[in-house]
Amino acid sequence: MIEHDYRHPAEPAPGTANGGAKPAHGVAVLVADDEPAIRDLLNAVLAGMGIGRIDNAQNGLEACELCLENEYDIVFLDVSMPVLSGIDAYRRIREVRPFVRIVFITGLYQDEELIEKIGGERSCGYIRKPFNISEIRAIVSCVVRIEST
Repeated sequence: MIEHDYRHPAEPAPGTANGGAKPAHGVAVLVADDEPAIRDLLNAVLAGMGIGRIDNAQNGLEACELCLENEYDIVFLDVSMPVLSGIDAYRRIREVRPFVRIVFITGLYQDEELIEKIGGERSCGYIRKPFNISEIRAIVSCVVRIEST
């Protein structure tokens, strides 16, 4: 049986419980989704949280290129995108940024299906479309451990 390091994104990321706090203005997030409405929603929520840097990609290839050029605290990565799927982008991103926290976005797959798709590889978690604003805030706050001011 393959052991998975896969959990719901509201669970703490390893190594963030003690001393992992980071001010919101110092957090960098990449949003990779082919749907403009999803990117816009995530951007609005993240900006409302005071996230300092938010970059966007329309497909998996753009996400990979941005991850080569930049370091992110969190990457929101849609599973199904054109040019390069989120699953394939995930594998490429892990090669250059092995410790980036990745949260998959999916409207297609259930838990077991998604775990099978990523081949049991390490991830930070997932959210399902449609999602709500409080879910996004909880994920970002938990994964990055944004300190309150």
